[in-house]
Amino acid sequence: MKILLVGELSYNPERIHVLEKNGCELYGLWVNNPYSYTSVGPFPFGHVKTVPYENRHTAIQQINPDIIYAQLNSIAVPLAHEVLRNKGAIPMIWHCKEEPYDCMKRGYWDQLIDLYSCSEGKIYINPEIKAWYEIFIERDPTGLSLIMDGDMPPKAYFTDRFSPKISTADGAFHTVTPGRVVGINQDEMRQLAANNIHVHLYTHSIFNRKNDFIEYMQKAAPSHFHLHNQCHASNWVEEFSRYDAGWLHSFRSENEGDLMRAAWNDLNMPARMNTLAAAGLPMIQYDNTGHIVATQEHIKKINGGIFYKDANDLRMQLADRQLMKVLSNNILENRFRFCFDEYVPELIAFFNQVIAKSGKR
Repeated sequence: MKILLVGELSYNPERIHVLEKNGCELYGLWVNNPYSYTSVGPFPFGHVKTVPYENRHTAIQQINPDIIYAQLNSIAVPLAHEVLRNKGAIPMIWHCKEEPYDCMKRGYWDQLIDLYSCSEGKIYINPEIKAWYEIFIERDPTGLSLIMDGDMPPKAYFTDRFSPKISTADGAFHTVTPGRVVGINQDEMRQLAANNIHVHLYTHSIFNRKNDFIEYMQKAAPSHFHLHNQCHASNWVEEFSRYDAGWLHSFRSENEGDLMRAAWNDLNMPARMNTLAAAGLPMIQYDNTGHIVATQEHIKKINGGIFYKDANDLRMQLADRQLMKVLSNNILENRFRFCFDEYVPELIAFFNQVIAKSGKR
């Protein structure tokens, strides 16, 4: 199968090499204004052939791919929309992760709706956001769609190099947050420390622009807030499995079960979720029962989450050894559901469905 990738690949771009291993020939037409976290070719892995941005539409017709797979974040919307309007009979799949509200701010909303309305196939990152989009898009009962997260890592990072828990040595509770702290302020950090809960932050890119926040957190809990260098994906399991649990984005939802009131936090699937799953860690999030929160629903399905109301509640759950054993085992049993390789057969089958329906084959 000949696939043209359009847009950018965001986090874990090396996942796309798995498609090559499954017999796909890949081409890439990339955004020409990437952000620091936007992954575009040429890549040092695989054999993705970069399509020159200039004369791109002529190049696409010359390549004549079996399918166009456009993705992933808001920065890709204008290019994907341009390709949609000029692709001719080539079937196209649109896969968006982040995010509709950003598209509204940037003036891309109409283009985003066109991509979901007119692409031959659509991929949604979870059932909640699919239902949210369908508020604005006329439902097509014959349309083809798939549920799949957007930037999952390859299975190669899901190693078996697990480490002993730090907590077995000092009796405290050790939690980890890869990337950045979301939803914990200074007062909450003090409360966590009072309950002997440590927070270990692994980061690199925000050292300079977030150093005031880091300094405040360290002052709030000097013995319980720890700063570490960024961990390479190949060491996720060995490094992060030392902790008892990992933080998702912790926030208080306000939608009260009304999808029209859902904010992006309610609909998002943070990339760290896959990292924590690789290390076999139960995932921590504020308990938003009664609200529509995609991550809470996703983790509840495998009973792998710690949903808390306050620091004392979190400590009680972390201290419940039987509960933690159950949660950890559930994550370990389901962790490959958080890697790209597990979805590739279904994704290729979806490509073939879209191609067949378009009549290209």
